[in-house]
Amino acid sequence: MINIYIYLNKEEMATRCAQTLVKEKLVARASIDINNKVLQNENDLLITETICVITAQTKAILFAKIVEFIQTNFDKNASIFSTPLTQANDNLSLFIRENTQDIKS
Repeated sequence: MINIYIYLNKEEMATRCAQTLVKEKLVARASIDINNKVLQNENDLLITETICVITAQTKAILFAKIVEFIQTNFDKNASIFSTPLTQANDNLSLFIRENTQDIKS
């Protein structure tokens, strides 16, 4: 299981994306943080952006499918990454397994 992080530029797009990911059972749940300030160095120039960040819990095996889905339907340039859920209580673990797409062999 993983936490997946999706950086999008517009609040409305982040809301639609999170809703769709949950409805399609690509993620078990999602939260949206708006007005996140991001600073980065581009060619020795400090760039500051305000973005929305979706944080969602899902099965690791769905990562590539989620990336393709977001790039096709929302933003082909979205920054997307994940971190492993190395420990979760039984309630969260079961919730994620029961509320995401079944994995077919």
